[in-house]
Amino acid sequence: MNPLRLRDDAPGLARGYFRWQAGRRLTGGDLGVIADAGLGIAAAALIAVAVWGSPRLIGSEEIAGPSWLLALLPLLMGGPLAARRRAPLLMWLAIWAALALLFLLAGNSLRGLAFPFVLFAAAYSLGAHASFRRAVAGLVLTAPIVAVLGHRGELGLAFTQHGGAKAVALSSLQLLAFWLAGVLESQPGRPWRRSRTAHGRRWRRPAAC
Repeated sequence: MNPLRLRDDAPGLARGYFRWQAGRRLTGGDLGVIADAGLGIAAAALIAVAVWGSPRLIGSEEIAGPSWLLALLPLLMGGPLAARRRAPLLMWLAIWAALALLFLLAGNSLRGLAFPFVLFAAAYSLGAHASFRRAVAGLVLTAPIVAVLGHRGELGLAFTQHGGAKAVALSSLQLLAFWLAGVLESQPGRPWRRSRTAHGRRWRRPAAC
């Protein structure tokens, strides 16, 4: 074997190696990042339709408010979902802060497809990706906002009421159901999680040798 030829081929081998590593990252751990970005873009698109497009297309009511807030609303609602795995509690609080600001400045009714999509996805992500203590803390911190919006009948989720204690309970139960689904999904005893862990161990053994 000619060592000079191997030396000449070194740049090409290095480029091939880096391409292989990039493809491995793209099809491995970065899939979650891509999925989160897609979810955030979908949420931002739905909010943009509700704000600037035809709200009736997605069953939403017209959203009023300052022009600066309406311009930022798709980013404020969809952007946090892109970080739902890395910072689930911050994602949850940021979304509810934007909703509270929207309600305080213009008294909007949060009905239609866009807002339930964002809130249900956020509730599931909080339960699935935050520690149990942080997930509970997130629910407790946002409970007053849910209570106020639900009591006034402005928090229209999958099942709506016209305000009062029943509306608060119904809204809370819907969010709690998605949150609980995320918590159950994150439990380590799931069969598919055991298989994934065993698979990872089989691939890690050669590296440890």
